[in-house]
Parts: sequence; C-alpha cells; structure tokens
Amino acid sequence: MDSDTAALAPDALFSDRVRRFQEFLDTFTSYRDTVRALQLTQDDNEGPLHQRVTISLDELREFDRSYWSGILNNPAQFIPPAERALTELAQSIGDLPSSHRARTAPVAQRPWKISFKGSFGSHSLSPRTLTSHHLNKLISLQGIVTRTSLVRPKILRSVHFAEKTGRFHYRDYTDSTTTLTTRIPTPAIYPTEDQEGNKLTTEYGYCTYMDHQRVSVQEMPESAPAGQLPRSIDV
Repeated sequence: MDSDTAALAPDALFSDRVRRFQEFLDTFTSYRDTVRALQLTQDDNEGPLHQRVTISLDELREFDRSYWSGILNNPAQFIPPAERALTELAQSIGDLPSSHRARTAPVAQRPWKISFKGSFGSHSLSPRTLTSHHLNKLISLQGIVTRTSLVRPKILRSVHFAEKTGRFHYRDYTDSTTTLTTRIPTPAIYPTEDQEGNKLTTEYGYCTYMDHQRVSVQEMPESAPAGQLPRSIDV
C-alpha cells in the first residue's frame, strides 16, 4: 500500500474500495446478469431472496492484483466494501418487471453476500496444513465432511424490556463465527436487570439471530502421510 493510500481516512479508504469493486463488477458484466437473474427467479412461495453471488478470484486477480491480495490476506477490510458494492449494484437494477420490483422491495435494502471460487494459491489448505498463520485470512479447505450438526439459531442481539421504567435495552453478542476477525467472545447470558436493578424481560420477537451449524471436515485419506490417520477440523 503506497503512502497516499495509507494516509486516507478509514471512511475514505472504505469508499475507495467500494468504488474499485464497482469497477470490477462493471468490467465483468456477468455478475450483473447473475444478480438480475436471482431477482427475477424470486417467487412468493420460495421464502427470502437468495442474495449471494460467487466471485471468481481469477477474474479479480486479472482486474486488480492488489485487491485480490487484500481479499485473501485481509478479508475483514476488503470483503465488506465488496459486499457494499454488490448491494448497490443490486439496488441499481431498474429494468425488472413491476411485479418483481414490488415483490423484492421489502428485501431490497438487505446486504448481498459474496462467496469465492477459483485458485486460492497458497491459501488452498487441508486440515493438516491449516495453522495459526492463517488466522483472519481467507482460505479454501479441502476435505471430506464426516459429520454435521443441526442448523440452530445463534443470538446476535437480544432485546429486553424494563416494565418499571418502560424502556428497552439491548445487548450485542460476538464471537469468531459472527465476525471476520478473531475476537474475544462476549458472554452468551441474557441480562436480567438494568443498571438500576429493575427486572428485565427478554423480548424474543425483537431479538436478532443467525443460522449456525458445525461441520467436521476430515483430511483426504490419500493426502495423509503414510502410516498416519487423517486429521479433522470443526468448521
């Protein structure tokens, strides 16, 4: 990163990365077509709109090698502006039939998400080669799924009501599965009293949750060294 870029304020740097990824999406118009197709195929009976687009790392590397390197080595700083650019692209598509615009209007403001395909280079790993060196980096993990848990809700924000004061209170919860960076997890215990000692009642209908699932990935047997058992890791 040159000195001019490093001198930019965080908000300006974020906006610059949003603009750069918008240029990438404008260069490879297939992504606009993919977003439009997802919006057109939305049906009232299909539930929430599927708002995820797979980006080719090979095309991104061809377009801007520094952005590609940032996605792999510092995803917490590069993926959010990329998803903002994708969200703005989805909101800018104005040639949808009126029936589809009305149907997708309630979710139009929801952020779109990005997944990746293509060559990860040295970031293509197995459970045996994954080390602490790869913390907070984007990786591709190859293996066999040996066990999956049920999909359960994980709390992101709890909302509580103090009947005595008539006020609402909330608490956010984070851990390594809810953010792009490694953080100290917050206690997953609902508060029972406010600062004045008034009793709090949890308003479950106002709480925010996300789907959470644990997957066990085992090293490919042919990749394990001779005489050693394949290693596993939980994702």
